[in-house]
Amino acid sequence: MYPNPTNGNKIYFNVTQDVKVTIYKVLGKLIQTENVNVNTNNIDISTLSKGMYILKINSENQFITKKLIKN
Repeated sequence: MYPNPTNGNKIYFNVTQDVKVTIYKVLGKLIQTENVNVNTNNIDISTLSKGMYILKINSENQFITKKLIKN
């Protein structure tokens, strides 16, 4: 996932298979869910306000949690 921290409207992922990305506020409120595939390896975060978010990235065989900071 890059760039992080970001001040843009998109974040990009290096993925080799389709993944589901779920974005939460730090306090746990669900904000956005997106599917990311190998061809469209980015998601639009223009609706997110400045702050810190938790991203849960779920593929067929892996589950990753990352922090995202939007400036």
